[in-house]
Amino acid sequence: MWNWRGRSEEGRGIIPVSLDAADVSAWIRARRQTLPDTRLGRTLVGVAFVLGGLFSFLPVLGIWMLPLGFVILSIDWPFIRRRRRQAEVSLSRWWRGRRAVGT
Repeated sequence: MWNWRGRSEEGRGIIPVSLDAADVSAWIRARRQTLPDTRLGRTLVGVAFVLGGLFSFLPVLGIWMLPLGFVILSIDWPFIRRRRRQAEVSLSRWWRGRRAVGT
């Protein structure tokens, strides 16, 4: 088993012999991140995600950061919250219409 500290439990080396998806999934689920308690902190995190999404052509940064940044910003900013809610409503109506046509 791999312990994520640079060595296997058997102590054989730094690189794991086998690493299955269940171990990776358990490691990811064990990590919990919370948003900052202050409005300024949440705004800075949200803006950082939006800016990271704008630079999606770079490795690690990606388009996935845009919606996450807007969701974080919508906690404190009513203008963004209204736009997010409008997008949610229109997307759900589109999805319901698509499912109705398919059945």
